[in-house]
Amino acid sequence: GELKGAATNSDAGSPMPVGQHRAPQPTTPLLTPSPPPPSPMPPPPTSPTPSPPLPSPSSPPPSPLPPSPSPPPPSPSPSPLPSLPPPTPPPPSPSPSPPPQSESPMPP
Repeated sequence: GELKGAATNSDAGSPMPVGQHRAPQPTTPLLTPSPPPPSPMPPPPTSPTPSPPLPSPSSPPPSPLPPSPSPPPPSPSPSPLPSLPPPTPPPPSPSPSPPPQSESPMPP
């Protein structure tokens, strides 16, 4: 009798705890996956933010380099230019201006 009882107890006890244990297991994993979804969503927005600052610093360095040599050449150029143009325009301007006006009213 003892043997039979022991066998029944272990048989009945084995399936009972297994079924109960199995039920709680699936419930716990379901809850864990729920919180992870919101976590990956925020990381993507932070990635694009650092992207723009990188190109900004790389653009300025090349810009200041070219302008530096550009200003020196124009300095000597304006010197000879202003000295030649002033004497040329004054003489031809007053000379041709009066003759054409006087000739125009004379013929008619």
